Amino acid sequence: MPKHSWIRHLLLSLRTNPQFKSRRRRSRQTIEALEARMLLTTPTVVSINLVRAATTNATATSWTATFSESVTGVDPTDFSLAKTGTVGATLTQVTPVSGSVYTVTVSGLTGNGTLGLNLVDNDSIKNLTNVTLGGAGSGNGNFTGQVETLDHVFPFVQSIK
Repeated sequence: MPKHSWIRHLLLSLRTNPQFKSRRRRSRQTIEALEARMLLTTPTVVSINLVRAATTNATATSWTATFSESVTGVDPTDFSLAKTGTVGATLTQVTPVSGSVYTVTVSGLTGNGTLGLNLVDNDSIKNLTNVTLGGAGSGNGNFTGQVETLDHVFPFVQSIK
C-alpha cells in the first residue's frame, strides 16, 4: 500500500471517529475561552476627584485619579494644572494607592481663583498588556478633573465643580 493511501485512510478514520470529533469540539471551546481572556482592553480614566479641599491657610491639596484597570507609567508629566486668577501651585507628587488608583498632590498654593487637575495623554500610561491609555495617539486619554476655588483674601470659600 502506498504511503499516501494509509495516511488518507488514517485521516478518514479520525474524522469519522465520534471520540475524535468530541475532542476537537472541546479543543475549539478551550481555544475560544483562552482567546476571550486575551482580548486587549484599552484603559480609560474613570474620574479625577478632589480628595481634600484646601483651607484658608492650606499650602497643598490632592486629587484621586481612578482608571478602569491597573496601569503603569503614571507620573507628574501626565497631569496639568488648570489655574485661573492669581493662583500659584506646583504639581509635586503622584503616589499609587493601587494599580488603578493614584493620588496626585499639588503644593505651594497661593493666590485667589480656581485650581483644577487635568490628565494629559502623552502615551506613557499603559495597562498590563501594554495598551496605551485611551488608545494609541496623543490626546486620546485626556480627561478634565474637578476644580476647586481658592480664596486667600476673604474667609476661605470652597466650591467643587
